[in-house]
Formats: sequence, structure tokens, C-alpha cells
Amino acid sequence: MNNFLIFKNFDNEINLIDTVENIPGHYGDIDKDFYKTFKLKFWTLDYNAERINGENSIFKSNPWHLFEVYNKSKKKFEVECVSEYEKRFICLMFNSQKDHRKIFFDFISDHNIDCYLSKVDTGLKLTEIPEYFKHGYYKNNYNYGVPKEYFKALIDIVTESYVKFSSHFSEKSYKPLIHKKVFLTFAGPYYYETMKKYNFELYDEIFDYSFDVNENVHERMQDILFQIFELNKQPFEELKNRIDTLKDKIEYNYQNLFKMKSKCEK
Repeated sequence: MNNFLIFKNFDNEINLIDTVENIPGHYGDIDKDFYKTFKLKFWTLDYNAERINGENSIFKSNPWHLFEVYNKSKKKFEVECVSEYEKRFICLMFNSQKDHRKIFFDFISDHNIDCYLSKVDTGLKLTEIPEYFKHGYYKNNYNYGVPKEYFKALIDIVTESYVKFSSHFSEKSYKPLIHKKVFLTFAGPYYYETMKKYNFELYDEIFDYSFDVNENVHERMQDILFQIFELNKQPFEELKNRIDTLKDKIEYNYQNLFKMKSKCEK
């Protein structure tokens, strides 16, 4: 059926409005069974939707919708820049006003973490490289472009927008996969469990992912910050060599990226 208008307000109420006299009216008389068997599904990027509401609720997780959208516009991400590593980390922030990003920024600054930092909304930017994007550089569209420093850092510290429980995979998570970079992400719980469920391989040679099932946002954050602190103490060449051993996993995850399918994209 496609003869519905949908109005959504942010007051937890959705109204479906039939566009003809009766729901199946333009096909003939009303089929009484339609009313008895009608079902509604609400698809959301939130990979924890079914954990919150139960598998039999109307809310269904559709975690790879954005990845499929980005896969279809893959050329916007393609960049020809040789990696020449100089720092251990990079952390890209556009909107730094969220509380957890302020904590990450202050932690990296206060503890002299060997990290390239951006905070675009406050004017702290890294090096733009439009000449390296062979299909065009989408200036000021930070969903796509990465700075030159991205290819000078070993590990991407990803701070997703939503980190308490409801959470999703955005372009922030897409970038290290398509650019073949090891990454450590602060998002909602079960982020990495969901990745494993869909056949991504974790870099457990570098990180301890036990924080992933901890639903306490503060404790999860502290665990990640502690791991960053410890990795920062490792000799640079030692860390680089450890990451070099992950090339097969990194390539596998890159290939798996293009197998991700949205459940409602079609």
C-alpha cells in the first residue's frame, strides 16, 4: 500500500492519513481483513532500537542506511594521498559543543596526547587538500572531506554524536573504514558488538573492547580515555609496527563496507 500521507511531529505522535475515501477504496470495496492485519514498522538508524523496545515492537534497527548512501556516492570520499605517519592519533570534531566532545578535547590537550585535533565550529581547522580529491572537493561539507593530517596519523579517535544509549553509525564511522584506518570510537553501547554481528573484524590486537557492553556512559568514556593515555605512552615505531600487522583486517573491513545493505533503502 502506498496511499498514505505521513505527518510526524516531535511529540511522540505519528499520524497516518489515508489519501482516498477508504484505505483500499480506489481498489473497490473495503477488505475488512485489512484493518485486522495492518502492521506498522518504524525504521531507525539507532542500532539499539530493538534492545530498547524489544524485538516485537514496531521499532526496527536499520543501522547501515547511511553507509549505503555513502557507498553510492563513494567518489566523494576518494582521495589520493600517501600516508606518512607523524602522530599517533587524529580526532576530527565539527560540532564540539556536545559535552562528551568537550571532555575528549580537554583530555587530549591537558595530557599532551600525540594527536591532531580539529574543532571546526571554533575555528580550529586542519589542512584542506582539495587537489588530492580526484572527483572534486566538497568544501565546507565535512561529511566527505578529510584533512591532510588524516594520512599522518595512525589511529582515528571517533566521537559519534549520540553516546548515551540510542546511537548510530554516521560518516564519522564510515571515514576510517573507507580510508583504511584503525579507529577507536566513542558511541553508544554495543557499537562494536553490532559491527561484529555484521562481520566487521575488530582490532583487538590494539584495543580492549570490553567497555562496549557497559551501559554507563561515564565509565565507558573513562575506559576509552585510559586506553588512549596508555597507547600514547608506547614508542611511536612500536605502535606503528603493531598497526602494520593489521593490514589484512583493515582491507577486509574495507571490502565488507560495501556489503552493508539498508533494510529500507530500496
